[in-house]
Amino acid sequence: MKNIIVLFCLFIIGLISCKKDALPTNSLISGLDPNVKLPNADTTGAFAYIEGYIDGERFCLVDGKDSVKMVDYASAFFGFEYQKEWNNGIGGAWFFQQNESFLRSDKGWYVAFSIPTFGAARDTSEFNAFKKKYATPGIFTNIKLVNVYDNLDLFNFSIMRSDIYNGKWNTLGLGIRGDEDQTGSYIKLVSVKHYIYTLHGYHDEMIYEFDLKLSGNRHLTKGRMKTWVENIRYR
Repeated sequence: MKNIIVLFCLFIIGLISCKKDALPTNSLISGLDPNVKLPNADTTGAFAYIEGYIDGERFCLVDGKDSVKMVDYASAFFGFEYQKEWNNGIGGAWFFQQNESFLRSDKGWYVAFSIPTFGAARDTSEFNAFKKKYATPGIFTNIKLVNVYDNLDLFNFSIMRSDIYNGKWNTLGLGIRGDEDQTGSYIKLVSVKHYIYTLHGYHDEMIYEFDLKLSGNRHLTKGRMKTWVENIRYR
């Protein structure tokens, strides 16, 4: 009888442990299918990727794997002189997106990593210095803290899904919503390397590391992104 009780207890403990270990990342995002997980790919030899842990569970989106691609919206910021047509200022972002089909519940992920914006109200003569600041390795703590739209010199981050689930269209996710206290958070530009020749049309590799508070009291740790821009020009 004792042996049966011990075995039953071990069985229950095993079920609890398995349930905890198998908790999908998507269960942290309300309104979406809790059985679908964020991609988790090997970064070995990857051209570009973004990865991290949400409350201890790893995710990783790699350019060229799992239908994921890196979409560059930062090259205009780093590569051009300020244009008067940029009426609302100029910033940038990198998207790692999996959008093979928005009608499938296991497709439609994207991660957005946004860099600070140079506002239109600023003196355009400062633009090169602003670019140089964010193209130089260092640690940054100017992360979005509050909804103040006249302060654009802020980093932002979000993980989102756009798909149909239970017959309804969703655009939901985790991210820096504006009211999280980012004390202790950081974004670190680890390295910037220039390559004369590349196969992808990009010449400047940028590697970031980050630790951020996300909506819903979630914590993103061990964040890392390897990304690229066409050229960095700030002279």
